Amino acid sequence: MRTKFVLPCILVVLVDQASKYAISRLVPLGRSVRIFGDSVRFIHVHNPGAVFSIPVGPYFPYIVSAACILLFIFSVRKRSALLSLILGGAIGNLIDRIRIQAVIDFIDIGIGNLRWPTFNVADSCITIGVIILIIIQFRRKQKDSN
Repeated sequence: MRTKFVLPCILVVLVDQASKYAISRLVPLGRSVRIFGDSVRFIHVHNPGAVFSIPVGPYFPYIVSAACILLFIFSVRKRSALLSLILGGAIGNLIDRIRIQAVIDFIDIGIGNLRWPTFNVADSCITIGVIILIIIQFRRKQKDSN
């Protein structure tokens, strides 16, 4: 395995878990702290659902584990830094699901009552990785069709 893949993955997991540990220690569950006025807040919540708090069943952690293993196998073959971002985020959230049966979310962004669903570092890495992969695939298809 190459460090080009492993290091970003480990870094994502470490930063994600460190940020969740800090929030858990510094902000009581259910409380919020303003960072930039009311637009950006840290709020300590436990999300038992999937992304955007979508309810999930009791087999969800096993499905996520299987997906992580498949992603790992695929990414080792491809050695993609983007896939290591996605895998690192999935592992970070999986650690929470195994440890507390929920994911610690804390980043709250919005204006007034218009709020984005609360998220964490792992969610950000997964989202960024997926968006960039989609853009790359879209550009490849466009290039191939020309």
